[in-house]
Amino acid sequence: MKRKAQMTKNKIALCLSVKNAEDYILEWLCYHSIIGIDTFIIYDNMSTDRTMSLIQSAKAVLDIRLHNWKNADFSYQVDAYNDCISRYKDEFSWILFLDVDEFIVLQEYDSIKHLLKEFDSYSAIVVNWAMFGSSGHAEKPPGLVIENFTRRAAPEFSNTRHVKSFVKPQHVSHCINAHLFEVNGKTVDINHEEPTWEVAGIVSTPPIYRTCYINHYYTRSREEWFAKIHRGYNDIDTSEFNHERITEGFNYADRNEILDPSLLPYAEPVKTMMRQIGAEGKKKMTVEPLDVHRAFAGVADGTSKVVIMSLHGTIIGTNMEGDSIRGLDIKNSPPGYSVLLFALHGNYLQPVTPPYDAFTIHPASISGAVSLRRNDCYLCCYPDGTIDVTRDKASDWESFLLLSLEDFYRIKLILNNDLIDIRHDNICHKESNHLIDGFRLVVGEGIFDVRENLLSPSSHQDDGVNRFLGEECIALWKDQWKLREYRIFKPLVYMCAFGKGSLLLLRESLLSLLDEGRFVGKIIIMTDVTRNELKEIIGEYLSENINIRALPLSHGLDFYASRFRVFDDHEFKQCNPLLYVDCDVLFENDVNPMLKELALSRKLSAQMEPFAPLDEHTPSGAGLLRDDEIEAKGRYGFNSGVLGFSSTTSNFEAMKRIYCCIYRYSKREGRQSLTHFDQAIANYVACVKECFDLAIITNHTRWYVDGELRGENGKAGLIHVWGTYDKLSAMQQLRKLAPADNA
Repeated sequence: MKRKAQMTKNKIALCLSVKNAEDYILEWLCYHSIIGIDTFIIYDNMSTDRTMSLIQSAKAVLDIRLHNWKNADFSYQVDAYNDCISRYKDEFSWILFLDVDEFIVLQEYDSIKHLLKEFDSYSAIVVNWAMFGSSGHAEKPPGLVIENFTRRAAPEFSNTRHVKSFVKPQHVSHCINAHLFEVNGKTVDINHEEPTWEVAGIVSTPPIYRTCYINHYYTRSREEWFAKIHRGYNDIDTSEFNHERITEGFNYADRNEILDPSLLPYAEPVKTMMRQIGAEGKKKMTVEPLDVHRAFAGVADGTSKVVIMSLHGTIIGTNMEGDSIRGLDIKNSPPGYSVLLFALHGNYLQPVTPPYDAFTIHPASISGAVSLRRNDCYLCCYPDGTIDVTRDKASDWESFLLLSLEDFYRIKLILNNDLIDIRHDNICHKESNHLIDGFRLVVGEGIFDVRENLLSPSSHQDDGVNRFLGEECIALWKDQWKLREYRIFKPLVYMCAFGKGSLLLLRESLLSLLDEGRFVGKIIIMTDVTRNELKEIIGEYLSENINIRALPLSHGLDFYASRFRVFDDHEFKQCNPLLYVDCDVLFENDVNPMLKELALSRKLSAQMEPFAPLDEHTPSGAGLLRDDEIEAKGRYGFNSGVLGFSSTTSNFEAMKRIYCCIYRYSKREGRQSLTHFDQAIANYVACVKECFDLAIITNHTRWYVDGELRGENGKAGLIHVWGTYDKLSAMQQLRKLAPADNA
């Protein structure tokens, strides 16, 4: 069969998912055009800076297919990549997938097309990262990324084993993650060899820097690193990261051992092309500041970027074409609109997106607010979101708050998440959290004045900044001093299923979670089977809320350690609480009360086994405790088939210790030296760190042993089916009894 006509051109496309990259997007486009990319397929994920306008300028010179990708889900990038394959598989012979901080380096070729010809018999190529640090820059330097950052990590740095993919789109089944694709054919590395995987997207072998690799400018300068983290990601809410957490991440990634100036020769050609596009640098606004009353707090002078909130709780936004502005509902903006950022210059506000003109700032009729004037008329926002600049006098509807980006993202965090009201011990569902007239924020039954809760030095606001969502409370204040505290409630349940034999058990457990457990949050299945294989068993229940985490097994330890391997996964860190269950666990009633208890807990929890004294019971780690001379008399072990915890630093640290101990013990003593291998080690670490509170899970769990249910808590929530030969039949029978009281 002949190939379609479009394919005869041997066109190469580069796909990018991007958000708020105004300082980098043109350099990235120009460089990759110079090395031979024909077409750029760009998914703009709700940028609020000048990224979109710069891309539009570049379209006059480059072939760019621009998509407005309004996707706030954690899988936004994978969804974009799958959409790209679906749309363009018949037009391009190869599609490459990179981020805006990643640049292809060609060692032996002057064109990407010449390189790809060498791999024509394969379906996909995976190319290693070269991890670049700050090159000693504390502040953002002028000029290009490729000329400012010339020092990278040694190959021994573990992050260099990450890869990115170049694929033949007609051979692609689906995108596994941002690094790897499932293809119908052979995937090879740059040495034409099949890679061996530590996990999907990370090879287990040293990086290959022959012929081709990818410069990953991960940190850039220290200033840019902090700015990147504060901007956040759709799949990682970094707005709650504190200074210590951000600094820790920078220090880890700022690796500069090796000088690598390989892209310096491209600097001048890139600058020439950028001038051709007509975007050399940003236009600087020079105005004389007026000495007006500062009625707002929390926003610095200079070039700080702010967001404008109207009296009605809407945010000033603009459409993609840049010819219309209106007040946007943060939770339900109309299609094609995004938040409009303003740069603060003295007493002037300049929209960062042309062609809008600047406003001067004046005191408003409402305390703590400002009015904005242009050409002797005031900006007015109506309750329906309509905006005009026609009023010759300023009243309430001409009153606005200037929000720092930190304030804006914090309000979004509150509005878009379920919260636990700690004082009243109930859940404030995100559907009931909203902004109302008078700059007021409604959270559950509480009403708060936004002006009293701005994160500025003068407001004396405790920002409740935390490493992960479960780490600290969100502090809100009423009447200036009355404290209310909330914690994010964003539960995640994860399961492991290795081998097709476990899928039938998984199906029963998953269906009971969704039906009897009434769970509507995120679910992650860690497995070595494909999504299609899983779909054959689970069918229609494999919804978009269920994420498949590819985890191919290299040896048996991967199975035993997988449930503890969540400490370095950003997706897990952005949820609170977390619940792990084995495939042989059923849910017999509403799981949400238990999840709420876990979210408020500071420790891990598991199912205590009253027949397993820690000083005697080997499967619970008795031998390990004796060998390390730890006294455990009078204490009982737990079963690691059910684990629950809030996403706090201490919890993730404990999981990491268990994970590391499993591999270290196996290396020294061998896997066969212990029965119930992971459970014994988990109990050992729990005793060493005193990091488990078994009450929560124990009070919500029963056992099914030898044909009967055991446990003192009738219909407690979970049934662990482990004491029977035919687990599947037992689980199916128990689910039939679920509507009745099967205690």
